[in-house]
Amino acid sequence: MSGEHALVRAEIGAPAKVVYDLLTDLGTWPWLFPWILHTERLAGNSTEDVVRYWGVTADETIRTWVSNRRLDPAALRMDFTQQGAVGEVTRLRGSWTCAELPGGGTRVESDHEFEVGEGVPKAKVAAMFAGRGEVQLARLGECAENQVDVERRTLSFVDTLFVSADAATVFGLLEEAGAWAGRLPGVRRSDVVRSESDVRFLELEWTAGESRSARLSLAEQRKIVWKQLAPVAGIELSTGRWQCVPTPEGTVVVAAQLAIVEPSDEPVEQVRRRVRRDLTGESVGLLTEVKKFAES
Repeated sequence: MSGEHALVRAEIGAPAKVVYDLLTDLGTWPWLFPWILHTERLAGNSTEDVVRYWGVTADETIRTWVSNRRLDPAALRMDFTQQGAVGEVTRLRGSWTCAELPGGGTRVESDHEFEVGEGVPKAKVAAMFAGRGEVQLARLGECAENQVDVERRTLSFVDTLFVSADAATVFGLLEEAGAWAGRLPGVRRSDVVRSESDVRFLELEWTAGESRSARLSLAEQRKIVWKQLAPVAGIELSTGRWQCVPTPEGTVVVAAQLAIVEPSDEPVEQVRRRVRRDLTGESVGLLTEVKKFAES
């Protein structure tokens, strides 16, 4: 492949290994890059894999793509090749490299090599990749340089609830969020404002408050991944997943959440306790409503 290039560079005030690990760890992408809804490894191992990405565009539509990655931790380099065409881009491959600088900083280089369909302005697509790369590098730098502070403000926790009903029934209730207002007494409004393939954009109003989220349904795994598009005041990011695990007696719903609280003058430990209490209360409260309906 020989195509057009979009190359961006940045210097980050953090060790190269820290930067590389943030970039290549799929678990960090939904909070590292706010437009990423979810990543899923489809095949592979720690050095070569196939990954599917779901991204939320500026106008709140979904773009999904699959890439083959080659990871070289010794060289601090990641190469990728996108499978198939996405939008105007017919072929795409590239690399991310991290080089240690004197004094402990890192020079990061992002190179996208692409081809486009006939009549598509190459300069426009190159500018798009360059602009996106600059945003990615800025966000990567922000998180790497403030890693300790970000980790202090990050909560990751799991709640579980047993439901005396089969997993297919429970998953169906969680997936059909647009019908919650007619099924769950605590839900006043549940509107699916847009639906694209396996992703629904949901506006929800219930006793605990209001929310607007994107929800990805992975039916084969009986898993729903969600991300708040407008987190409540004091929370920088809120995302999570529900997974229905069948048991001989019924279903265990595993509700995992990750939240990053905003910086404030209040002691961070106090903020973490309050946010954990509120998020757990909302999650368990909603799942309890689902449990009552499923068992009735």
